[in-house]
Formats: sequence, structure tokens, C-alpha cells
Amino acid sequence: MKNAITIFLLMSVVLGLQAQDNVKTITLSYPASELNFETVDGLTSVYASGNVAYWHDTDSTMPMLPKMAANVLLEQNVEIIDVDFSAANPVFWHHVTLEGCRLPVPTDSDYNIAAHPATSSVSPSVTYMGDSEVRGHRIGTFEVFPFGYDVATGLLWICQDITMTITQRSNPNHSQSLPVATTWQCDTARQWLRDMVCNAYDVDTLDSNVNLDIVPASKRYEYLIITNNALKPEFQRLSDWKNTKGVRTKILTMEEINQSYPGLPQQQRVKSAIIATMDSTRGTLRYVLLGGDETVVPVQMAYVQVNTHINNTPCDLYYASLKELNWDQNGNGTAGELEDSVSLASDLAVMRMPVNNQINAATQINRVLDYEQKADLKPWTGKMLMVGCKISEYHHSENGDSISDAQRNGEKMYNQYIKGKWAGREVRFYDTGTDFADGAAYDVTAEHLQQQLSEGYTFVNEDTHGGIASWNMEHSPKYINADAAALNNAGSTIVLTTACNTSEFDGSTQCLAEAFLNNPQSGILAYFGDARTGWNKSNKYNGLLLNSILSDKEHLGQALSSAKNKHMVVGEDYNVFRWINMSLTGLGDAEMPVYVQKPLRFHDVSLLRSGSRLIVNEHVDSCTTCVMSMDDMGQTYYSVKKNGAGTWNMFFDLVGGPFSVCVTRDGYVPYRAQLHRSFLMQNETLCGGDELHVIADHASIGNHVTDDKPQGPVTISGNMTIQCPGGVLLDRGTSITRGARFEVKLNP
Repeated sequence: MKNAITIFLLMSVVLGLQAQDNVKTITLSYPASELNFETVDGLTSVYASGNVAYWHDTDSTMPMLPKMAANVLLEQNVEIIDVDFSAANPVFWHHVTLEGCRLPVPTDSDYNIAAHPATSSVSPSVTYMGDSEVRGHRIGTFEVFPFGYDVATGLLWICQDITMTITQRSNPNHSQSLPVATTWQCDTARQWLRDMVCNAYDVDTLDSNVNLDIVPASKRYEYLIITNNALKPEFQRLSDWKNTKGVRTKILTMEEINQSYPGLPQQQRVKSAIIATMDSTRGTLRYVLLGGDETVVPVQMAYVQVNTHINNTPCDLYYASLKELNWDQNGNGTAGELEDSVSLASDLAVMRMPVNNQINAATQINRVLDYEQKADLKPWTGKMLMVGCKISEYHHSENGDSISDAQRNGEKMYNQYIKGKWAGREVRFYDTGTDFADGAAYDVTAEHLQQQLSEGYTFVNEDTHGGIASWNMEHSPKYINADAAALNNAGSTIVLTTACNTSEFDGSTQCLAEAFLNNPQSGILAYFGDARTGWNKSNKYNGLLLNSILSDKEHLGQALSSAKNKHMVVGEDYNVFRWINMSLTGLGDAEMPVYVQKPLRFHDVSLLRSGSRLIVNEHVDSCTTCVMSMDDMGQTYYSVKKNGAGTWNMFFDLVGGPFSVCVTRDGYVPYRAQLHRSFLMQNETLCGGDELHVIADHASIGNHVTDDKPQGPVTISGNMTIQCPGGVLLDRGTSITRGARFEVKLNP
């Protein structure tokens, strides 16, 4: 059979609600033409892909056929008393020898698990796995298995249409457990739910009678940054930028939180502050950044177990899942056990910047600001580097080539989740196969990997053994912290890995992720890896995360939460999915958008101010424009509008000033401008690569044009445009460097 054919799980939803017997009917479609078959060593396995969670059985006698999750939005006050299904439109394959399911493999040592044929026959089934709460709404998860297989004859079939019939009964005891959940029915909650469920129509019928206008726009926060007083000045720069571009952001310090919530463990104080912010914004909060390592923002440890592997892991998922404040419900001192009955559902997108001093905080924040504001000035390769070295074993492909399990897993991930989703290309760098000119002679060594990381790949996916401060290579030596600290990467790169422990930011040894992120020249924007033992199944999460970025244009933290939410009910037992949900850590800026194509610039934005009214014509649809009072960072005036299918927005009641204007769109470098009655530029430098667009009634630039701030020269090395009807006064002390662009527009 053909190897690595990409599948998309397509769901066509037919909904019906019969009032008398309270039945919900949902039809799911699984086209056979889009299944992915892989044959290795004479045994065939079948996979699902696209932006969907799936898993294989843990019974080694069962065939390697995917079980898919179907999340359904349910009413709050009902219980499910029966689930039935009908299967139709089958497609058959003959004489297939399916591989038996395998146990998950940890990436901390060699596990040689021999491939073997399946010995059990199976039939299509639908199973209700339980439900979770997401933003106060009830989500039921169903395991859908559309396959049949007869071991004796080798007959394999799939039923392309599965219709689930869910019978419900009213039960007041199933009411929501979050008392504030009724206030979370805003557009943010709807978008969160639409991304998760297959009955999106029911999401659109939710009560929309939530008056967000009672929350001033200046306090309708979407992003919360938690740090301490010492690091606040650095994170304030990040907050100011997010506010400027239209993502309303608030900073809370640990000192403020500790004062507001005395008597609780520190982790619960932080989570209480997050919940309070969610309540005060009536649910508009989407992102949380933990601005510091474990010495700044405390970690919640959680118990994880897979077979004989047992550990306690830092678990920032604790801060994303708001259902329970206390994760040690049984009071035995160990949080996150099955007996604690904690929710694994993310209500928020949470990531962490693991810093504990201003130098490292400035390094990581500068990199995010440069990327978001000036990504077009960086080299653009549009490539993804897929790296890997044998974890446990070698396989033989259909053409007889020997490939490592790392290469098999990496190529499977790329073909299932990435291929066809973007205009970039895959570059393979495995121990058993590369795309470089030297081929097999170009080994995966620390030296060669450093050469490749310096090339500015958009994404790097690393499958190998790892330690806190290292990745294993094909040959010694390992790629270690010193290499990461010495990396000079002219581009901007996001790293994902299945290696063990490389995100262990809570230890006494600097982890590999921290070495990358704290190096000002590394170009590493974010790092996704396990804080404890990694597993080969982490590739599913990495694939789903990348798929969300590439297909759905989700920002970093949202993509991570989406990958975890797709597995939230699968982790209702001690298994590899529960482990990864808790241990997989996102290090970087939670709200950061990702450029998945060469960044574009706005060229035709025009601003027309007439009295207290401003018209912004972006000349591009699907833009978001934020107009904000500059002197108080939007406390006096803050308005964010989307132009949808149009190309302009209008803003009213702009009295006084100055005001900032910022236009953003997926794939575009933000356009920024300022509105002034009187623009005075003194003791300032406009750096190369920066742009400044000013609209003013009067403008003066020079060494001494105002007494309101220290005197000093003005140097213009970037691009500056001033639209001023009366001209611009360039006083002494003004210099425009070679290559800069300075333009004055005299039109009113």
C-alpha cells in the first residue's frame, strides 16, 4: 500500500433535536480516500491526521487502526442514558495484514519492541468516554471507531458515515460547577468551543445576551501577564506592545497576588487571580503568560504514570484549567492523581517565559517584539527541519530501505499533519536519510546540527533521546547547552521536540530550552518540549500544534491548548496522553502570531482625521485596527475594530491626544501610526528597520523643540513619514542617515 498518504478527518454535521425524547443526532464522515496506510516490515498500520486527535488501542493483540475523538457540546442539566450508532457507506480492502498495537515508547532509553501482526478481529463502535467543562460549558467526548477487520481473511473495511444517536435525560445534578460560567458566554468562549466540537451549530445558538459593555474597553483584557516587581519593567514593554496592536493586556505581580490572596498556597493564589481576571472581563480573557521560572511564578507539580514510569512534573496546564482550584483533592500531598478528579481541559492558552533576571527577560521579550514588528527584515527560508536519531529500533520500508524509528515517526508526522498545509517545504535530517548533498555522509552531529540551526528554519522538529541539557546525536558528542548558547541564527525559529527533560526549567541545571531562549543570537522564538520524560506519542501533539498554526492561524498558546484539549478525555486514566498533557510545556509568548509565509507589509494605509473622527482605510480586508490614547496606554480611549470583508474602519470621539493607530492582519507586519495635534521629536533615535508614520497639525524636530523632556539630537535611520498641512520644522540637531527615508506630506 502507498506510504504516508495524508488524511483529513472531515466532519459533516447533521443535527436534530427531538423535544419529546431529547435525542441528539450527529453524523460524522470519514472518507476512505483520505486514510493514511503505512506498510513496514510487511505489516500495515492505518492512521488519521489533520486537525483531529486519534489513538491506537493499548492491547497489543488489537490491529493498528485509529480511534477518533468526537467532541460534542451538551446541555448542562442532562445526563446521557444511551448512545447508539448506525454505520453506512463501507469501503473494503482485501488480504491486509495489520500490525498489532504497540505500547508507547519513552525517549529516555532504548526499548526494542518487536513488530507483530494483530490477532484480534474488530467491528465498528461508538463509545461515550465522559465529559469535561470548558469555559463553563459541557463537552462530551465520544470514541468513534469506524473500522472492521477480520484476522482470518485479512478483510479490512471502513464505514465512511457514522451516525450517533445520543439519548439524554434531564438531571439537575449535572448543572455547571463553575458559578461564574454564565458570564463566560462571550465571543471568546464561542470561538474556543467551535474549535473543539463537531456540532458547531449548537455553539452558535448559545445565549448571547451577555452585556460586555458593562466592562470598559480599557479593562476588557484578553491577555494576562504574571511576573514579579523586579521583572515588571521588562514585561511592561511586552504589555505596551500587545495593547498597542489591539490585544488588551494586564500585568499582575506576584507581590500583588500574594497580598490579595493570603492564606492559600502560592499556586492557588496565582490561579485565583487568573479566575478573578476571567470573571472581571466576563470571559474575554484568552491568554496567560507566566513571566518567570519557578523562582518567580510558582509551578504546580502533578503526578504522572505510564506503566512502571512514575514522576512528578511541572504542570502549567494547572493554570489553564479553571474548574478546580485545588489539585490535591484527597489531601495526600500529591496533586493531579486520578483520585483528585482534576479536569485536563484548557480554558485558557497558557505559556511561560522561564526567566529570573532582567537580562534574560529583555532577551526573550526583545526577540518577540522584533519578530512581531519587523519580521520582514529577517531572512526567510520557509522551511521546516525534521531532525531525528534512532530512539529504539530500525524498520524496513516498502522499498527495502532501513529507517530509524525517529525517521519513521517524523515523516509520518509531517505527512499526516503538515504536508499541503503551507507553501514551505520539509528538509529531512535523519540518521538514516537526509536531503543534503552529502546524503548519508552528512551525519546528525552536533556540528552539523549547529550549521543547520543557523540557517533560520521556520520550524525545527527534533526526535531523539534527550537530557536536561542535551539532545543525543547520531554520534558523540551530544548537542548540549554550550552549543545552544553559542548558536548564531539570523532567522526566527520555533522548536518542537519529543526528547526527554529538555524543558525542565524548574531544576538547578539550566535546561536546553533555556539555553536557546536566553541566547540573544539564537533566533529561537519558542520551545515546546517535555519537562520530564518524553514519549514517541508527543509527535501527535507537535503535529496537531503545527496544524493549528498552519491551517487555523492560531497563535502559539492557543495552538498548544488546542492540541491538549483534543486529548483531554483520553487522559482520564494513567496513560501516555495524560502524561504528555501535563508534562508538555510551551516556553515563549502565548499570544504570539506565527508568520507561515514571507511577511508582507501594508503599503496603502491612509488615515483621514476630521475633528474628532478618524477614517482608517487599510485597503486590505480582514484587518484589525486599534486606536488608543498614547499617554495613558489606552485608559482614556481604546477602540478595536475589524473591517471584515471591507477595507476601512471609522473611529469617533477622538478628543485631545496623542493617539496611536495599529493595523494588523495575519501574515502582515503591523502598520503603526501616531495622531498628534502638535508633534515634537527631541532626544530620540528612529533605528534602522523601524517605521514611524505621523499625522499632526504642527510638527517640530530637533535638539531643543520642547522643554518637557531632556534636550538632545534626533537621528532618523529608519523610515519616517509625517503628514502635516503646515510643513515640518527641522531644527538643529536633526540628522537623517544614509539609506533612511524621510517624507513630509503637506496634504491636509
